[in-house]
Amino acid sequence: MMGAAITGGGATARKPLMAGNWKMNKHHLEAIALVQKLDFSLRREDHDAVEVVVLPPFVDLRSVQTLVDGDKMRIGYGAQDLSVHDSGAHTGEVSGGMLAKLGCTYVVVGHSERRQHHGETDQVVNDKVKAALRHGLVPILCVGEGLGVRSLNGQVDHTVDQVGAALAGVPAEQARGIVIAYEPVWAIGTGEVATPQDAQEVCGEVRLSLSELYPGELADALLPVMQTPLGFGTLAEVVPADRLSELDFELPLAGGDDVRGEVTLQGVADLLRRHLPADDVLAPYADLLDTVEAPPLRGYLSGSIDAVLRVGRQGQPAYVVVDYKTNRIARGDLTALHFTRAAMAAEMLRAHYPLQALLYCVALHRYLRWRQPGYDPGRHLGGVQYLFVRGMVGPQTPPGCGVFDWHPPAALVVAVSQLLAGRS
Repeated sequence: MMGAAITGGGATARKPLMAGNWKMNKHHLEAIALVQKLDFSLRREDHDAVEVVVLPPFVDLRSVQTLVDGDKMRIGYGAQDLSVHDSGAHTGEVSGGMLAKLGCTYVVVGHSERRQHHGETDQVVNDKVKAALRHGLVPILCVGEGLGVRSLNGQVDHTVDQVGAALAGVPAEQARGIVIAYEPVWAIGTGEVATPQDAQEVCGEVRLSLSELYPGELADALLPVMQTPLGFGTLAEVVPADRLSELDFELPLAGGDDVRGEVTLQGVADLLRRHLPADDVLAPYADLLDTVEAPPLRGYLSGSIDAVLRVGRQGQPAYVVVDYKTNRIARGDLTALHFTRAAMAAEMLRAHYPLQALLYCVALHRYLRWRQPGYDPGRHLGGVQYLFVRGMVGPQTPPGCGVFDWHPPAALVVAVSQLLAGRS
């Protein structure tokens, strides 16, 4: 189960949530063993990149709580369902208050199996969302269409309607924390396969529907980000024709299905040392990358760039990769002054964002090779900007704060592209 948090701003990056729904499997002793094994297998880098959550049966929750708290694990946990009621004569039901006392952070609401086998209507799902929020739990709202709806090409309307019904009467300040998990129910046990494009089609429309559900909150959150200077203007000044949003990509590694050569993170580290100047603020990343233990990379690397902006004069464009980040950087109340260039660089290194930025540049490089007349990497690659939106407060943003710009040499981008292709 994958999820993405709803936030008040429409242009915010989401830390991936990987939540494992155990369904009706594992008694409490097996649960302890499984969580211990999971914790042992995860590295610090894994937790930095992804929020890991387990969703065991009700009877396992106390054992999981004791283990996670006692060993101070960085694993979250939650429940698979809850009652619409807070207490009373409801035999077999478990309330949100009970789950909160067990330290649960999340609770699944509206899973397809609950809708199909237990007759949960959109109204029941809405009531459960509100019950979870009353007790400080984060609902993982499950939505998605069955094969019948899919065959009629009704997946978008069906799923958007589910979201709207589930959030009816939920104020924006509460909706910001909800997780929406899209599950292509039609591809479960049918022999059909859901592609990333299938998911992106529905998820994109769901995001759009949220902006329509909460337009005022979206505008208020976006305005400072849109008006913060970027060095070539502001986001608000970029016309639609010069903005490419959500550039999806899929990069074959070492030839993809036709394997040739070997791609390793150490190879990327070597290229960083070869091409980055010693005084580059992200030059230390090469040594950091060398500490990551990983097997040779195989298969395909897929992802999505938040935005690509075309800047510069007519006829001499450069293309800038833009990624939105909501990292807090420091504890407590934050101001734009917490997001200095040095602080953002440290966060870039800690979260392994330089590798992400390089891969985005490679994806853009390959995209432009076939679409930009007279393409020249040195002229057309305009670097990357990581927008730490918590540090972007509009025109009054202190110089150097909130916007981290980096210009990896074009030769480095080309070299990494060749490495990923299996060519030295």
